[in-house]
Amino acid sequence: MIAIAAAALIAVVSVIFLLKQVTEAAHCRRKLLSLYSNIHIHTTRHAGHHAADIIAVATCRNSALLGVEMTHARSNYWISVLLTCKPGAKRSLTTTNAALESDYIYINWEQFFGTNYPPNYPLMYDRHMRNHWGMGVNVLTTDGRRFWDYRVRWLRDFAQKHPEYELLLPD
Repeated sequence: MIAIAAAALIAVVSVIFLLKQVTEAAHCRRKLLSLYSNIHIHTTRHAGHHAADIIAVATCRNSALLGVEMTHARSNYWISVLLTCKPGAKRSLTTTNAALESDYIYINWEQFFGTNYPPNYPLMYDRHMRNHWGMGVNVLTTDGRRFWDYRVRWLRDFAQKHPEYELLLPD
C-alpha cells in the first residue's frame, strides 16, 4: 500500500513538474512573438533596417505606441521584462545590465544580407539552456517561425552548415 502511494505521489510530482516546464516554455515563446513584433515595428520605422542590437529591439515600442508616458525607470523595467525568459525572474533596472543579462541572443543579419534576410535563419533564441532545465531552447527565425529546439540540435546543425557566421550557441 505504501509503495502504491509513493508511486502515485512521484507520478503527480512528475506531472506537475512537466506542466510547469511546458508553461514556462510557452511563456518564453510568447515573449519571442512580442520581440518579433518589435522588430517589425523597428523595420517599418527605419526604412527596412533591422534593429542593431537587442536593446533596440526591446525599446522600439515607445510611449506613443503604448499610449502612456514612460519614465526612464519604468522603461528600463519593461525592457528587462521583455528580455527575461522566465516569469518572475530577477529583473535589471538599467538598460546596460538588461542587455548583458538578457535571456535571449539576437542576430542582426544586415551585415551579411542587407535588409533582405533569408528565410529560416535564426533571428533570436534563448541564451541559456538552463532557462528550460537544460532540455533545449526556443528559437525565432527570420521568417517568424517559433519552435522548440530540443537539445539545441537545429541551432548546432545551422552553425555547422554555416561556420562563416560564427553563431553563438546557448550554454
